Amino acid sequence: MPHTTACAAIALSLLLFFVNPSIAQDFSPRQNEVWQMEETYWKDLQTANYTHYMTLWHEDFLGWPYFSPHPVNKDGIANSLPTSMSDVLSYEFLEKAVRVTGEVGITQYAVKYTHTTPNGQTETRVSRITHTWLKTKNTWQIIGGMSSLDSSSAPPSSPTTAPSSPPASPASPPASRPK
Repeated sequence: MPHTTACAAIALSLLLFFVNPSIAQDFSPRQNEVWQMEETYWKDLQTANYTHYMTLWHEDFLGWPYFSPHPVNKDGIANSLPTSMSDVLSYEFLEKAVRVTGEVGITQYAVKYTHTTPNGQTETRVSRITHTWLKTKNTWQIIGGMSSLDSSSAPPSSPTTAPSSPPASPASPPASRPK
């Protein structure tokens, strides 16, 4: 019997050692409250409920989405909906983390999603997203954010959007900046 107990203890130790902490992570009630807002964000995109989706954004929002060459405000998000995130067919969260301090919640996650592009093609991408949520009255709203496409899921750049000069090799010294 002691041999069986020792084997069980070793097996349990190995299991706990190899379990991915992001899967085993338990969120506090406040973290769950903020994470539920991310779930709502993606459900609204999938069901094309853009009216409700826009209520998730704070009036003073500032963020830098992957599809924009510069930071945008709430109007920039609204104006980009038809081309950037319309027709989400499916999504899956790959990794997620949530931190809540007072009335501020920060989510960072990777999401794999499939959507229909404006030209009618189906495309699957992986995006990394950070949202800063602010508790206002009885709800949470996105006040800041940033996203980037995982380079392995981004379509190749067209020649018109490629950099004008090749990137420096790792052995090259950094270019000096004008003052």
